[in-house]
Amino acid sequence: MIDMRAIVRNPKTGLWEYKQYEEYRPKGQITTGVDKMRSHFDAASSLEQQQLALIAKEQERLAAQKAQGDAIRTKRLQEQEERAAVQMRADRELQDKQRKQESDALAQAMKENREKHMGNKARQ
Repeated sequence: MIDMRAIVRNPKTGLWEYKQYEEYRPKGQITTGVDKMRSHFDAASSLEQQQLALIAKEQERLAAQKAQGDAIRTKRLQEQEERAAVQMRADRELQDKQRKQESDALAQAMKENREKHMGNKARQ
């Protein structure tokens, strides 16, 4: 295996001098390193999957909470519209009743006026 390492700084140029050398490692040591890297990767992957699962659960919880809030908001709006409709109906009935009373009072006054007028004509 060839490795490049910075060893010292050259005082004349002020640049790092690199030395190329080959390092011998037994095959067992290399596979151990690979196995270690694999186990670290697996652990990291497992942790990432756990985090993704937690994120998914949190998103589901937030979606359910939002849906519940929307349902409550819709229900309140519907109840408010129903109350407004009932109030409008009651107001209309009250106006109709007042109009009928005014009409009846006017009709009664006209009837009395007619009777009075007819009575005065009969006397003359």
